[in-house]
Amino acid sequence: MLANDDLHFTLRHMSETSQHIASAIPILETKLYAPRWHADLISRPRLIQRFEQGKKQKLILISAPAGFGKSTLLAEHLASQSGAETEVAWVSLDENDNDPILFWTYFFASLRNSFPDASDQALSLLHSAQAAPIETTLTTLINHISQSSIAVNVHLDDLHLVTNTTIVEALGFLLTHMPENMRLYIATRSDPDLPLSRLRARGKLLELKAADLRFTPEETNAFLQQSMSLNLTADQIKSLETRTEGWIAGLQMAALSMQGRSDVDAFVNAFAGDDRFIIDYLLQEVLQSQSSDVRNFLLQSAILDRLSGPLCDAVTGFKESHLLLQQLERNNLFIIPLDEKRQWYRYHHLFADMLLSRLQNEQPQELADLHIKASRWYEGNDLIEKAIEHALAAEDMQHAAELIEPLWAIMDKRLQSATWMKWALQLPETEVTRRPVINVGIAWAMLDSGELDNIETRLRETEDLLAKMKDPGDPQERRRHGIEMTDKKHYHYLPAHIATARAYRAQAMGDSQSTIRYTRQALDHFNEDDHVEYGSASALLGLAYWSSGEMTAAYQTFSNVLDKFAKTDNVLLAIGPLFVLSDIKAAQGYLIQATNQYRQSLEKIYALEDIVLPGTASLHMGLCAVYCEQGELFAAKKELETCQALPDNARLPSNAYKLLVTKSLLKEASGQADEAIELLYEAERLYFHNPMPNIYSFGGIRTRIWLSLDNLPEALAWVRSENLSPDDDISFLKEYDYVTLSKVFVLRHRHNPRKGFAQKALSILDRMLPAAEKEDRIRSIIDILITRALAYRTMDDVEAALPPLERALELAGPQGYQRMFVSESHAMQTLLRHAVGAGIGGDYARGLLAAFTDGSPAGIADADHELANPLTAREIEILRLIAAGMRNQEIADHLFISLSTVKRHIANAYGKLDAGHRTEAIARAKTLKLL
Repeated sequence: MLANDDLHFTLRHMSETSQHIASAIPILETKLYAPRWHADLISRPRLIQRFEQGKKQKLILISAPAGFGKSTLLAEHLASQSGAETEVAWVSLDENDNDPILFWTYFFASLRNSFPDASDQALSLLHSAQAAPIETTLTTLINHISQSSIAVNVHLDDLHLVTNTTIVEALGFLLTHMPENMRLYIATRSDPDLPLSRLRARGKLLELKAADLRFTPEETNAFLQQSMSLNLTADQIKSLETRTEGWIAGLQMAALSMQGRSDVDAFVNAFAGDDRFIIDYLLQEVLQSQSSDVRNFLLQSAILDRLSGPLCDAVTGFKESHLLLQQLERNNLFIIPLDEKRQWYRYHHLFADMLLSRLQNEQPQELADLHIKASRWYEGNDLIEKAIEHALAAEDMQHAAELIEPLWAIMDKRLQSATWMKWALQLPETEVTRRPVINVGIAWAMLDSGELDNIETRLRETEDLLAKMKDPGDPQERRRHGIEMTDKKHYHYLPAHIATARAYRAQAMGDSQSTIRYTRQALDHFNEDDHVEYGSASALLGLAYWSSGEMTAAYQTFSNVLDKFAKTDNVLLAIGPLFVLSDIKAAQGYLIQATNQYRQSLEKIYALEDIVLPGTASLHMGLCAVYCEQGELFAAKKELETCQALPDNARLPSNAYKLLVTKSLLKEASGQADEAIELLYEAERLYFHNPMPNIYSFGGIRTRIWLSLDNLPEALAWVRSENLSPDDDISFLKEYDYVTLSKVFVLRHRHNPRKGFAQKALSILDRMLPAAEKEDRIRSIIDILITRALAYRTMDDVEAALPPLERALELAGPQGYQRMFVSESHAMQTLLRHAVGAGIGGDYARGLLAAFTDGSPAGIADADHELANPLTAREIEILRLIAAGMRNQEIADHLFISLSTVKRHIANAYGKLDAGHRTEAIARAKTLKLL
């Protein structure tokens, strides 16, 4: 249960933009309310003792059909724990909780009393603009709880109503990694698809099934005589226990039916058979014992999954329903309170199902009207989601559509597009097509769910509809063409949103030219003064330029986006484009500029107190990759450690696979090729199509590692799997793969010189070099030139190999490249010796030769071994600038930090290196291969 301010906090995370959501506090409170057990209910000490014996189990599973007292048993267990040190969290589940965002919102909110910081962080991450994988969020929660002295029991009631496999799999992840001070209690009608066998084998599972929950003869006697105040004979009690087989719901209905009857014997002998027969018989008996008003109330309120006095008044026409609800509770008539104030209730699920079935049989003509009344009440109380559900149930499709349309933008921001689409797809297609905002919203929801292939039909339908009108904004024109509109802003922007949807799909599919065309169409419709909309569409254009290899245009576009977002009041939005600008410079090959931009971005982010920006981890991963390329493995390792230590809300969804790729780069650079390859396979499994350019394919990276190991069969298998040919057209997104293909040909030539494979490699490289030079992609240029030099070297033409090598060294030297050369192993080592002998490359070439020592990478092991207190990445960076001849003030200006900060880093570095001055510090750092 949560205090009211905790509820407000949770709801703010559900949507800061939704104006109606604050009214959902009563509904949320009922979800997290743990039912109370009281002395009037029959106590079950034998089962409570089972709970006590199961304190070491991770999962306590209560699995039985309806009416076996699962929730009541949990309530008694909670009561038995009163005053204990263990905290309690409770979530009552229903069909609507199949939305992962809703489910985990309730789950994390239920923990807020016990672990406020962990709950707040999980909710923030769950509802952030770029949500991380739920497993990442759960890992942070698990870590928080494991470090606490507090124990917590989390109760999930009616889990059988949650069928979403994503939720169930995440629960399995939680169970597998749950700490010792956390226990999960699940009440369900059927066993969930969780790792029960593994938990059972490890002794971590306590199970209570129907056979355990059935009333024993003693419990039956106590229930009927004490709880239900019946005066029955032993034979009558035995007969009822035998007929119901200890089934609690059957016994309760029988008891209700017998109250006030004189012919108890006749009643006991009258029913027999299976559960369905007993329930039909007993329900009839229970309803007949009520007044006609109460009976009608029960039937008509059965359409509601939660009951309150005002809501029931509106639906049933009954006056002062709150008094009747309290009376039903006093009479034990299958009604359960959902809050302390007794403002909200629900019927026992089995009872509600039977009442609804009876209503459908007896008053089918009333169903639609009852749902309409419920919908109108919910709408009037700003509970729009519930209003939509009842409007759909009433088949009041026009009104449902009026409610659904304006929720699209809100629920999209709340990452609940799947729930919105579930509602929208229940509308008749005729209603959808005449509401273009809904039709385009469905297309966007499909994109969000990864359905890239089925959106064009909806976009074209909307486009054709708008094209029929001379002025789509004219209300009379809309009416003439049968078009309905509730959301004015998004209707106005429909052409832009259609174009942006096409651009998003094209970009995710790697079609950068179509992305550029559609994004320009969208920008023509957006107002430039709408900085968020215009800037967001421009960002998609920048990604398209990047995907097509137009790095200068991409960088300039994102610089413009940065200017746009800087004019908004959102400081986090204003920093976001810095991430991409840094990545563009790194992809282009300007390592020093990329490093500076990564650092500047991080300093701006860390200057924001108490704010963690999604994407911070990406900056540290970018720095790690740059340092790996420069051979600064100690600094790379430190960046990776910093990245992994960040809270989960510092990550983007794509960070899961990018982190594995980054780890792979460091492993490969450290000489651990097998581990690097395995990490790449794992990363590929986690990859999903998204608008960010993927310029280094997983297979291409793996193949380069295989080539460094002289593993030609694996390399050739990759070429065949990708169906690569020297005569293919080569786009920028495939450039890395075709340079890799050229490297495969070079190795094949070494194994079989007479086939002319090196010449094939040169023909591919000759075609790619002009495009890379045109866009100043120096990383690609260096990669191509190195491969050209190796091709000539394999043909024993060292004289032809030296010019491309010389140019590669000229471009690579100022940026500090190392791995691109060293990873080519002995062939490059031989070429570099020739270059040094010919006076090519100077100190830079000699430094590269030194990096080949023992044929093993240097950096991490040496630094860790030699220095008891290793240098930080910033200290190494400043030492490198000192070695380049910069003065302290120049370093401060270059890194955008204060002079005093530079001096502090220098002093720390001198102390760690045991050096008294600059020259000694630089010499010592070079000896340790830190520079």
